[in-house]
Amino acid sequence: MTGATGAVPIIRKQDRIMRAFDAARALDSKSAKPLSEIGVRNSFLFQRMVRRDVFVAAAAGAYYMDRAAAERFRRSRRLRVIIGTIAVLGVGILFAWLAF
Repeated sequence: MTGATGAVPIIRKQDRIMRAFDAARALDSKSAKPLSEIGVRNSFLFQRMVRRDVFVAAAAGAYYMDRAAAERFRRSRRLRVIIGTIAVLGVGILFAWLAF
């Protein structure tokens, strides 16, 4: 289950970033804010979420969160974790079955 437990810190960081945008009310192009004002670093994790359209660059270094894209991101993330967990369990059951 290393895959699922290894994903937990990443998921927490992603959720923290999304909550920060929500709390700053940076939710459309008119309310876009610089990352420093939101309290978010321009990290690799943040840039991954930009590439997935969760966060959208607006004028001069300001960003906002696309709520619909954020929800799609959460659903797909949840699905990946479930599939990964099922795969790990399946391999474990296979090895247990082969051991007997």
